[in-house]
Amino acid sequence: MTLFEYLAAAYTLLLSFSVVRLIGGLPSAIIRDRRYWVHLVMVAGALYSTSVMFWGFWSYRGVDWSYPGFVLSLAVPALVHFMATVIIPASSDAVESWQEFYYSVRRRYFGAWIVFGCLLALNATVLLDMPLMHPARLGQIAIISLGVAGALSSSPRVHSAIAYSVLALSAFGVLVIFFEPGSLAN
Repeated sequence: MTLFEYLAAAYTLLLSFSVVRLIGGLPSAIIRDRRYWVHLVMVAGALYSTSVMFWGFWSYRGVDWSYPGFVLSLAVPALVHFMATVIIPASSDAVESWQEFYYSVRRRYFGAWIVFGCLLALNATVLLDMPLMHPARLGQIAIISLGVAGALSSSPRVHSAIAYSVLALSAFGVLVIFFEPGSLAN
């Protein structure tokens, strides 16, 4: 086993915890009279993000690893797990209105988006030596910008626009950026 494979196991475990939390909350989040479509898009976006992060971790296979670099790389999936626990609470069956719940946690959730976008940029710069003008930076800027908008606004229109943006960015990511593992390192 190489050092990369060893470190990838920890990275994958953290992502797995997020996926389990998100999928575990879906049965109560999709109940017709309680669901909120924006919340469901955020859950779907979080699930998509975990798959992209797993796929994109291949970009790190050539990193000259150190303990600080390892901790920096693990900060991203750890934050994704935090976001999953914010958007899907442990007692998801007790949520009576996912719309009310969504707006009650939006500041924490979208504040984490801002940190997430910054951590992605930091990881790409420090560990992958990604140039500042790399096209992937647009995604990082979009995540930070949507995080700011989501944290500052309680307007359903703004959150609908954010949800549509998440859908569009996800489709763009699938169609253009993430066809082969490690494409971020190029």
